[in-house]
Amino acid sequence: MAEELALEWFRDRIDALGAGGQTARLDTADHADPLVPAVQAGEVIRAWLEREGIPRGKTVLVLPREAVVVRRLRLPMAPENDLPDLVRFQAATKTSAPMDSLILDYLPVQQRGTGDGQDVITVTVDKDRLARMQAVCDAAGLTVEKVTLGALGIGKLVRAAQASDLGMAGPDMVVYQQDAQLEISIFDEGTLVFSHALQLPETLTPESLKPLNSDLTRSLMALSQVHPEASVGRCFYVCGTPRREVLELLRQRFADGLTVVDVSRAAKGRSIAGYEALAGTLLPASMPSLSLDLLHPRQRIEAPDRRRLYVAVASAALLLLAGGSGFYFYSQKSRLETEVADLQKGINTQEEQLQKGKPRADAYARVAKWKESDAQPVELWPLLQKHLPGADRVYLIEFRVVPTSGEVAARFTGRGQARERADVDGLNQSLSDQGFRVRPTTPALGKRDPDYPWQFELDIELPRSQLTDKSPPPAKPVTKS
Repeated sequence: MAEELALEWFRDRIDALGAGGQTARLDTADHADPLVPAVQAGEVIRAWLEREGIPRGKTVLVLPREAVVVRRLRLPMAPENDLPDLVRFQAATKTSAPMDSLILDYLPVQQRGTGDGQDVITVTVDKDRLARMQAVCDAAGLTVEKVTLGALGIGKLVRAAQASDLGMAGPDMVVYQQDAQLEISIFDEGTLVFSHALQLPETLTPESLKPLNSDLTRSLMALSQVHPEASVGRCFYVCGTPRREVLELLRQRFADGLTVVDVSRAAKGRSIAGYEALAGTLLPASMPSLSLDLLHPRQRIEAPDRRRLYVAVASAALLLLAGGSGFYFYSQKSRLETEVADLQKGINTQEEQLQKGKPRADAYARVAKWKESDAQPVELWPLLQKHLPGADRVYLIEFRVVPTSGEVAARFTGRGQARERADVDGLNQSLSDQGFRVRPTTPALGKRDPDYPWQFELDIELPRSQLTDKSPPPAKPVTKS
């Protein structure tokens, strides 16, 4: 391991792994609470590290899956140096938050064969939240050098300990369990292409494991939507103390393709149970395909401005040519300097005008992109309505249709009530079977409607390929007063 300290930054605790293999856990929420002064939270962390005997210094912050937003974007082919700007522009069309309020980095995805575009996996985090982390670490005497994602550390650990070809020959799944927290990741084309997190109940039964089984299915379906011909052949289970119930479920899904990862080889004999993501993060940086840094995200490399150098060279040449005559020298020098100043002023004026017109040009480009879609909300609603169950099982209390451009025709969001959790899972499964892209959410019991106790959020996307039949279906009751 490199001489660094790794901290995994949860909302309710901080996990630490020192360069010497020391591990510690601090149960606190002060570090994530903006109402607690950063200095106060930092002092708590400083005292904790000193008490645990963990040296402070260069620090890598590791974010769990729940702390970031991960998306896959399809982009047109572009030079590598233009890719950062193109990714940010495309990401702005997929999020409701202003890009200025987010920090974004991405992982390029190598394409199978030849195609007319390229894919990237974007990872975004709230800028204020990241600034809070840095302020707390500064107060604790820590020098933050990198902010990355825990799923990438797990991928590095599996490659070092079990499968050096993880995600190389085909899609591979990694299931990482840390107490009741579980992350599902898929690696393909050498990098992370999918990641999802869920919380397991304290008591594991076949019934309580149904959400995990459903999330495994959704993960595989998400992969098939991008690569219909691809299938996951191997699953790697990473857990300090493997749970028998989870193992049985994974064996049912993957049979001989399941491997319980022994991390002892990568850990060099140290006990890192529960700290596997940190151990993988501190492995030597020899895997660029799994490298992501939200503190130093990928940026366009600007070419140096050599205009002043060119002006200086031209002036020197003119001075040498005019050296034989004093009057000619001074007159020519004065004239050329005036021309250079005028040219520079003109260049500056043009650049200012270009900068002033850039927001309008960007707006025109977005409007043109938007107009590519001819779908209207009144046309889009029936395409979803015909797949919804009746109000005897599920009803919506809030609904919104947002037409979009590109390969997605519209995004449907809302909230609703259901009689049983199975009704929510069945609705999501039905919509997914009909070609909708379902963003899985976890329903929760509420008190709003005792007859429909399960509250859920609806968040789906309608691919443009589904806009084949625009005739409205018979109306079904989907609302309840």
